Amino acid sequence: MRVDRRAQGHRGFSLLELVVVLSVTVVLTGLLLPALSQVRENVNRVMCSSNLRQIGLGFTMYARDNSDRLPFSKMLTAGEPMELMAARLEDGSWDGIGLLFRDGYCDAPECFYCPSHTGQHQLDVNRWDRNLAIQGNRIYANYHYSGHKEWDGEQVVRQLHRGDRLVLAADGFRDRSDFNHDVGLNALRGDGSVRWFEDSAKEPFYGYVPDEALGIDPARTEHLWGLLERRVLHQH
Repeated sequence: MRVDRRAQGHRGFSLLELVVVLSVTVVLTGLLLPALSQVRENVNRVMCSSNLRQIGLGFTMYARDNSDRLPFSKMLTAGEPMELMAARLEDGSWDGIGLLFRDGYCDAPECFYCPSHTGQHQLDVNRWDRNLAIQGNRIYANYHYSGHKEWDGEQVVRQLHRGDRLVLAADGFRDRSDFNHDVGLNALRGDGSVRWFEDSAKEPFYGYVPDEALGIDPARTEHLWGLLERRVLHQH
């Protein structure tokens, strides 16, 4: 009987060979995934920074048209600075950072959302409609607006002439689920530049933020803004 040598040359993988190949694949995947995740996070961080620059441009144009003043927020007037991530309130009115969208200074809702965000405040384009007075739950952006602060006992609107000595907005920190990045956050300065605040050890910033928004108070929020400004404004 003749043996077909071509058939002999095309034998399949043995079980042992298959196990070896799968093992190598698993090892390589384990080595590559962290690197790929870091690359993706680096890209997202750049996109996040770009969003904040767009918001900064919106602040500049808004101030130009409103006597050098930044968007007003009912939340800060009500003594709730932790709520300055809210772009739209329960009554359907736009507030704080949301005024940039309402008045057309930042047209795209995506501008207010960080691609790294995995928390509860995801983009729902249907709720970002200027023509509909949508009432219900607040719409939260992924960025925290500093708004206007108390100077000499009076509530005044922050102004852009302070330039790089002022932080206007940053990645959200209403509670820990609002953090967009694991090891720090981007911060928008008054001159339109964006600086990275490194918090890789999750101290002192992340460690001071409560697990839930109900656990944060105005004094804690002001402390966090002060900490952020001191760190970011000394970076060059």
